[in-house]
Amino acid sequence: MCIRDRYQRRVHGDNLTFEMERENFSLDLPSRFQGMRVAKIREINLHSPQPLLVRCYVVDKTILLSTLKGRNYFTVILAEENQENISATFWNLAAYDFYDKIQSGEEYFFLNGRVSESKFFKYVKHKFCIQFEKSVRVEKASNKQVGFINPIKDVRELMDLDLIISVSMVFRVISVSEPREVLVKGKPKEIREIWICDRFKDKILLYLWGEKWKDLDLKLNQMYLIRNAILKRYEGKRYLEDSYMTNIVESPYFEIVES
Repeated sequence: MCIRDRYQRRVHGDNLTFEMERENFSLDLPSRFQGMRVAKIREINLHSPQPLLVRCYVVDKTILLSTLKGRNYFTVILAEENQENISATFWNLAAYDFYDKIQSGEEYFFLNGRVSESKFFKYVKHKFCIQFEKSVRVEKASNKQVGFINPIKDVRELMDLDLIISVSMVFRVISVSEPREVLVKGKPKEIREIWICDRFKDKILLYLWGEKWKDLDLKLNQMYLIRNAILKRYEGKRYLEDSYMTNIVESPYFEIVES
């Protein structure tokens, strides 16, 4: 460890004051990042010093997507070991360059992000998000695997969690309804209702929206792992709902606990 000077800007009314602080920082930075300060997620805001450098685990990432205006992108959830998290989006060339290089569960340095207000991720509690364009630099930070973010839950644990958060759980399929159409904001949208249970045989309802799931063949009594489902409540009852980051795969890890 060694000592470096850090300039921190503080706003007092209309006056800007600059305070020089002394703080420790780690020497395990890659050579291209030497002399730069790694920003903590809780500190990130519209006034964060540039260039912005963060060190985070990739908790999960979306598929490659496209806006109505033809901009290509994918979004990741970044998190630190203290479980502070923030969403980040890679756009256009950055999306193509880094989609296959960035893997969920790995830790990376990310340089040259632009901070903006978060509008899309209700289950990521950070007020701001990070936008990465073609100037982004990414370098692997360690070989450690993430194991503390979004742990697998049981149904009884979901009763005590905050609503609109990302949930992962292993479940067994009890019943699957036929797809039906409902009106959402005046437009028809397909929905499937699936009753699932955990290893304690506690049940919860899972809703899957849209054509994304039309090829998903859920088999009765088969075990699956779902990641990034959203926990919600209607008329006092909690249920799970998919988001565009939700993923469902078959899971061999399931053991019924007899009561």
